[in-house]
Amino acid sequence: MLSALKHPNSNVRWSAVRALMTVGDMRAIFELRRIAQHDQGRTSWGEPVAGAAQSALDQLSQRSVWGQSVELVKTAVTSVLMILALTLAFSVVSTVRAEWDRFGVYVPGQTQVPTLVVPTPEPAALVPVPTSAPTPTLAPTPTVVVSGTVLQISFVRPQPNTNNNPIGQLNQGDTIIFLGRTANNQWYLIRMGDRVNAASRIDNPDGSGSGWINAALVSAPGGNLPVQEPTTAP
Repeated sequence: MLSALKHPNSNVRWSAVRALMTVGDMRAIFELRRIAQHDQGRTSWGEPVAGAAQSALDQLSQRSVWGQSVELVKTAVTSVLMILALTLAFSVVSTVRAEWDRFGVYVPGQTQVPTLVVPTPEPAALVPVPTSAPTPTLAPTPTVVVSGTVLQISFVRPQPNTNNNPIGQLNQGDTIIFLGRTANNQWYLIRMGDRVNAASRIDNPDGSGSGWINAALVSAPGGNLPVQEPTTAP
């Protein structure tokens, strides 16, 4: 159609100008300006080709301004939509990152990698080595002292019979300590305890301070006495 603008027939050029004006082809603006300035031809019905070209330019200019406005509006709308989309995307990404951080999901460059802390094992408690318990010291068994009282003046003899000389004499009320007895319980081996008379004594030659006394002369012992075999005089 642009080539028709250079046709030698004025009717063809005029028709091409009208067609370009109707179509609104912006590529024809330079050719239309040339025709509007230099074309002196007229159609067979008297319409100037240059006038038609100028009318086409005016209409195309209006369309161009409107088109530019529309394009600007489109561009503005597109920009706003892009900004909204970016804002929404940033909000979504921030929310997702926050959730990832909350649940411990690792995001490269964003989530801090947790440091693995290996607990230091506590030293094993020292088990005390059992030591042998000290052998308890047995308390000595207390010696049961069986005592009695002299009932009357009595001789103390070295043997449990009267076939020997006395080795001591006790007086009534003297305290004696029983050491043993004969098997028939007729004689007691004794040692002098507390005496009421300074003359009371037992002088056994063996130095033991003990001697035999007849059971009838003293009170009965308050406990069991071991059977004591009399020693034979040398």
